[in-house]
Amino acid sequence: MAGTLTIPLTTLNDGVRSFGPANVNNNDTLAVLTIDRTVAGGFNSLTSGTTCEIAIEQSNDGGNTWFLIVDGIVTGGLVPAIPPPKGPGGNAATFVVSAYYEPGTGRRTRATVTTTGGPVTVQGTLTIS
Repeated sequence: MAGTLTIPLTTLNDGVRSFGPANVNNNDTLAVLTIDRTVAGGFNSLTSGTTCEIAIEQSNDGGNTWFLIVDGIVTGGLVPAIPPPKGPGGNAATFVVSAYYEPGTGRRTRATVTTTGGPVTVQGTLTIS
């Protein structure tokens, strides 16, 4: 696929939601999942009682079975960004997880979000390269 799978502006209630799947070209190696924290109803506007497990999964059999390649927990509330000179300072505008795909052919990928304490509004991208 080598490109970007858009996660449209979506309000998530508690539970699991998958975005995708998308094909992964044989020469693609990297997945980067970015969630915008700043959308109305998004993480920056909520309390720490709202959390999402954000995961990137891979399938080597066309989508019949899936395995986790990376995940992370994003919480509601303002999170400090990396201060200058190495970062912009202020509050974080995005949450990012990335990982390398396992080798193989016929691979597929998807992003999975598990929400607790919702609803939360999300928007983002899954970039494959």
